[in-house]
Amino acid sequence: MKKPDYIPRWAETALLGEIENSPVVMLLGARQVGKTTLLRNCLAAKGWTYMTADDPDQMVALAADPKAILRGAGDVILDEFQHMPDGIDKVVKLLVDNGERVRFVLTGSSTSGMLRSLGDSMAGRSSIVSMYPPAPAEWPEKTDWTKGMLPRVRQGYRKEEAWLSFWKGYEVAIVQKDIPAVSDIRNTAEIYRLCRLLADRAGCRINFQDMARDMGGVALTTVKRWVNALEAVGVVELLPPWVNASSRFRKSPKLYFFDPGFASYLGNTDGGSLFENAAFTTLRAWSSLKPGTTLFWYLDRNNREIDFILQGRESNIGFEAKNTPTVNSVHAKNLIQARREGLISEGYVLFNGEGRHQLSEGIFALGLGSLTP
Repeated sequence: MKKPDYIPRWAETALLGEIENSPVVMLLGARQVGKTTLLRNCLAAKGWTYMTADDPDQMVALAADPKAILRGAGDVILDEFQHMPDGIDKVVKLLVDNGERVRFVLTGSSTSGMLRSLGDSMAGRSSIVSMYPPAPAEWPEKTDWTKGMLPRVRQGYRKEEAWLSFWKGYEVAIVQKDIPAVSDIRNTAEIYRLCRLLADRAGCRINFQDMARDMGGVALTTVKRWVNALEAVGVVELLPPWVNASSRFRKSPKLYFFDPGFASYLGNTDGGSLFENAAFTTLRAWSSLKPGTTLFWYLDRNNREIDFILQGRESNIGFEAKNTPTVNSVHAKNLIQARREGLISEGYVLFNGEGRHQLSEGIFALGLGSLTP
């Protein structure tokens, strides 16, 4: 039975659908986005066996005889899978290959090496559900998204000292625990410095040569490897440019944090940048429920930019993010032109509020708090 205070998440519907179709489902997302809470309320409450890398007794038992334990456990949740004893992935694969009547849900960071390896070796028998910090419309009450969108931040940390303490602990866990689990990077002082430089660039095109220079002459390949590690554990994401026949190719991706609150903690005080990052986080959660879609940003030969384009199988949707309580057709000029040119079928100016109204044919103002599946 779900706890009375459980807040349903958009990923719940996707997860329940995937476990009916795949013997192995990977629930991926940055730490504390709510994966464990969702699984305890939606699966463990229905009889699934819950095992976590944070329980030493369970890990000792799994290391000693993983095949026997997993075979006799029924449907199993393996939480923090990337931190479990070596060889667990092979046992999961063996049980599935042998047709054992068992299902697995594995959790971990967004693209950790072990999860990626397991997914590659089980093509057609595994699926992925991505989870992000709750979008404004997922949460039952309004909160200050500049402080963070993670559930724990929204449920408390009203005082500045507590908020800073939370994000400091989060940063330490990322650098000291998560990154070593997916890479051989051990230069923690440089990673801490890199995080702060990246926070200032949230929502901007990323130039790795400039980053290497600002890091004091660190090799370009090293900076790329460090950023890739942060992306692997779900802290940042590099959003690629959208390219079509009429656009000039732009190699530089744009960088976003998984939660604008973390970028704010790291020193970003630009309200426009943070709101655009909040829009990105929300669109990521929203688009993850729409199979066959991919999120990009767009810039044409005339330097006309659109913050986000969601490319679908048959049509594209454009989004502009404006940190203002109201918007008008002036804010939508790039979307209006893109629709005239046939680049998008519809467009939305996301603003800092709620509600929806039309700005032009096929173009709408939409409060970030009103974006729902």
